[in-house]
Amino acid sequence: MMEEGRAEEISEKKQTLFAFVYQSLLEQITAGRLAYGGRLPSMKELCGIYHVSMRTVRDVLAALKKDGYIWTEERKPAVVVFGRDAGNKGERNIRDVLSERVSIFEVYETMAILMPRLYSVSAAFCSTEDFIKYDSAIKRGAKKDIEGTWRVTSAVFHDILQKSNNLLFNDLYTSMELYTQIPVEACSKEEHPFRKMVSKEKMYGMRDMVNSLKRNYLPEVEVKFAAMYRRAAAAVRKYEDQQPNKRAEQGVEQKASYVWNAEKRRNCLYTHIGRELIKKIGTGEYPAGSRIPSEAALVREYGVSLATVRKAAAMLNELGFAQTVNGKGTYAKLPDKGFPVHFLEKETYRQDLLLYMSALQFMAVSIGPAVLQAFDRIDLKVTERRLKEKRREGELPITVLTATVIENIPLEPMKEIFMKLERLLQRGYYLFFFRYGNRSLNTLRQRSLAAVHYLQIKDGKGFAEELASGYRGILKSVQGFALEYGVEEAGGIAVPSAF
Repeated sequence: MMEEGRAEEISEKKQTLFAFVYQSLLEQITAGRLAYGGRLPSMKELCGIYHVSMRTVRDVLAALKKDGYIWTEERKPAVVVFGRDAGNKGERNIRDVLSERVSIFEVYETMAILMPRLYSVSAAFCSTEDFIKYDSAIKRGAKKDIEGTWRVTSAVFHDILQKSNNLLFNDLYTSMELYTQIPVEACSKEEHPFRKMVSKEKMYGMRDMVNSLKRNYLPEVEVKFAAMYRRAAAAVRKYEDQQPNKRAEQGVEQKASYVWNAEKRRNCLYTHIGRELIKKIGTGEYPAGSRIPSEAALVREYGVSLATVRKAAAMLNELGFAQTVNGKGTYAKLPDKGFPVHFLEKETYRQDLLLYMSALQFMAVSIGPAVLQAFDRIDLKVTERRLKEKRREGELPITVLTATVIENIPLEPMKEIFMKLERLLQRGYYLFFFRYGNRSLNTLRQRSLAAVHYLQIKDGKGFAEELASGYRGILKSVQGFALEYGVEEAGGIAVPSAF
């Protein structure tokens, strides 16, 4: 039987940035997005897409080569060698894909609702030269087959999203893109649902869509991009409706609901536990001066080794959220000597900060559409009761209100996305303490009460804007703190304006 410590070590390694990039590329190769004979982006491009070092990219490519997925030569792009024998379409056809992916139409609708705003925010950082490049690429794509056209448009959208410097936008897009993808090897070109969407005329329509981002008038962007995703969903549904008997013959298959692994960048169990404890200290669940649970209790609660718990305690001591007294245990406290500058010298914490800011920006941009989906389903009395209960526990009102929105989102993929975003925010709130401590939290509590007022008068737009304003305020505060302490990358994650 594997020793507990060794099992944890393997578990932690699986969540490193190396594994994040490796798994992402592997998913794209096995799904057919990066097909046999196709070239991977250059090493420099991969560094930009995944926000990792050249060394990490080099290690990932070496591992993919060793595992038989790609071939690399010095000074040449890596080439996919997996899937040479995928030509037997009888083994896996389009009906198999549709029957397995039970959320495919809801994912398309989620993309129609969320992606236009992500594109709009990102496009604000695109130059005139960028748009000329995108237009030329789409012109070339119009001359290609279904697979080639898809790769061109996908590359354009990825490049636009990358301009935002947000660590989550491209990751989410890749996740949804892979889930909705109909692999070209799953059917003939004549059978493929998207065969009519990649005509030259349709591709010129795509040029107009991308050019709308140059004008960046949000209502226009939302209409054009939402229509694209809904057309794609309609094409797939039309194909599905034409094959009722064939699908019924498939029997029971493994079903795969949409899942977004937004936390795969997080790399250590002990930092996860440390963040959880800091949140409880900051919200008052463990008041300053009180003893946090014993090492044995934390071992049982998190199912980890004693060594991992002690690393988490050391993290709390280092950041000023706890003081360990030999023979007596670890006591909660709030930072009282300013910010420990050496904190941001560690890559783990710098990535924590940028990921937290990315989640804040994402929430500020997207909470509005989520509210409009959920608002009519929110029970005012239940929400007010929950606010009172959570207030006694020290929970932030904005957190309670956001959780209420999330649980009432009717689209399961959208609910999944916001659940993962909120989890990232919950684990990053400790960074908010470093700016103003409890004073900033009190300001945020007051700001959140305005959202409750709009909920009471049934004003969905006002409610959405107050929540978005709250997240913009937190992002602005954390960004100021980050820049003050030399994290220049934080300046690239802009505080969005109100929509």
